[in-house]
Formats: sequence, C-alpha cells, structure tokens
Amino acid sequence: MLAAAAGLFALGFGGLKETTAKARSATLLPVSAGLSLLVVMLLTGTTLEMAWTVRSETNPLFAAMSFLLLEITAAALAWLLPPAIGRIVR
Repeated sequence: MLAAAAGLFALGFGGLKETTAKARSATLLPVSAGLSLLVVMLLTGTTLEMAWTVRSETNPLFAAMSFLLLEITAAALAWLLPPAIGRIVR
C-alpha cells in the first residue's frame, strides 16, 4: 500500500526526463502484480470447476487419472503463467 502511494506521488514527477523511468516503473509494478493475481484466480476457478466435472465421473480409475492430470497441469500453469504475464506488462 505504501509503495502504491509512493508511486502515485512519483507520477507527478513523470514529466521530467530524469524521473520518467521511476514514474513508469511505479505505475507498471502494481499493474503487473494485479494481472498476475488475476491469472492465478482465473486458473484456480477453472481448476475447481473442472475438478467438480471430473468428480462426477462414474469410472473411479478414470476420475483419479483425470484429477491427477488436472492437478499437474494446474500446478505447472500456476508456476509459469503469472511471471510470464508480469514480464509482458513490464
């Protein structure tokens, strides 16, 4: 919260060529963090929805294997996607 307030203060000095980079980084840091959190929340919601679908499967072996594959995929995406989204914004 303090960093965001300092970033808003730094935006006032963004017109100077010496402080433009600081103002830009102060703006992009919260945006990239917010997008990373958005991706994690979307991934969590999608994973939970798919888990409920797999849970209703009648074949227990197929359900267990599907759930395992779903969890491995979700873990890999949760590890790789947020940093990639953060790099796109910066």
